[in-house]
Amino acid sequence: MGLGSADSIKKTDKKFPDRLDEFYDHLKPRVAVDILVYTPEEFEKMKRSNQFIRHALKNGRILYEKQRK
Repeated sequence: MGLGSADSIKKTDKKFPDRLDEFYDHLKPRVAVDILVYTPEEFEKMKRSNQFIRHALKNGRILYEKQRK
């Protein structure tokens, strides 16, 4: 199964479209991929009410997770 979308959580003050630009510019994907970047606060709110996020949490895979100090 191919990667269809990637969700990222990042502390930032940037507006949603600017966050996306930052990730696409950095990753430069060579295949079609949807990248969604949420702040921790947005994600907490969405995981209670957004079916897409709940599905991703249940069935998705963590591709990268920063180690906590």
